[in-house]
Amino acid sequence: KVNMDASVEKLLKDRYFLTNETTWSELAKRVSKIHEPMLPYIDGMEFIASSPTLMNANTNGERFGTLSSCFPMNITDSIDGIFDALKESAIVTKMGGGVGYDFTILRSSQEVVKTINRQSSGPIPFINIFNAMLDGIQQGGVRRGAGMGLLSIYHPDIIHFIRAKEDLNKIKRFNFSIKINNEFYQKLKKEPKSIWQVILKDGSKTDLLDDGKPVTVQQLWELIIENAWKVAEPGIFNEDIAFDRCTVTNISKTVLANPCSEFVNIPYASCNLGSINLSKMVDGKKFDWERYTQLIAHSTRFLDLVINQNNFPIPKISEITKSIRPIGLGVMGLAHCLYLKGVPYNSDRAIRFTDEVIRYMTLCAMRESVELAKEQGPY
Repeated sequence: KVNMDASVEKLLKDRYFLTNETTWSELAKRVSKIHEPMLPYIDGMEFIASSPTLMNANTNGERFGTLSSCFPMNITDSIDGIFDALKESAIVTKMGGGVGYDFTILRSSQEVVKTINRQSSGPIPFINIFNAMLDGIQQGGVRRGAGMGLLSIYHPDIIHFIRAKEDLNKIKRFNFSIKINNEFYQKLKKEPKSIWQVILKDGSKTDLLDDGKPVTVQQLWELIIENAWKVAEPGIFNEDIAFDRCTVTNISKTVLANPCSEFVNIPYASCNLGSINLSKMVDGKKFDWERYTQLIAHSTRFLDLVINQNNFPIPKISEITKSIRPIGLGVMGLAHCLYLKGVPYNSDRAIRFTDEVIRYMTLCAMRESVELAKEQGPY
């Protein structure tokens, strides 16, 4: 039995329990119907599914929300494309999901909208519109919307993007990250005093300017670091690493992130998450590798079945998710696990154990995925 203090029980009652639920065990029984062998693991908090799964799984009509946490989305550079994306984002947010957008496709404030022969406003005003929508619609009725906004280091409005969140009262529903590739880092190392060039919509290059003055690679980097120090924004999204490690770039060359960047995938994939509680795998001071192995296998199947039982916000998400079947199996309780094992958190032993436990989880999940492919066919 899991003991909980009053504040945890209140949180569960406010956000997760159905009207007829009063205990975690009752919630665990409902959620584990996705894959029955998971009942003892969920009941014992050895495995915790993501919030949307806990809230919306098998509710018998009391709630109708998605079981996925987050959704990388898509946007195109036209009024129709922007506001179609806004509508999709509103629907996803209403059903309990976070959204991620790469706004690089939107032309800069230095360029002209040909159909009206007027200067473009650039991506920042449109990001503000998306932010207002996220602020106005609660995720699944229980929390404000959340978004990730990406912009390439090559975008002419990158300076505006870096500084956009210096006022902490603005754009509060979006995390910001800059898409940076290896070329930028090479320039930073070898030619830090060179002028950084950005790319216009027609593919031509021009010097990056700040208040009319050319900006060097080093100055641009220092501005990023300064703002990350001052307001914790923007973050950095290494687009080369993201692309290289994405297994479905044969379907789309666009790879982006969800609000917290724990899920990186192509547009309209969905983030189906669950975490193994490593602290529950310690018996005495020994890590129970046999139980860990069993839990990884069951967790992999549980998350795969979430895809089958999911309520997807829009048809495109259903289509892409079912075609690539992405799951996100992670861990929690690492620090407490190390404490129970008597291993200092910042020690070499801790680093080796963490590497081993994550590598093992990855390989076991892959092995179980192979078994699923044998049984059900490859996706």
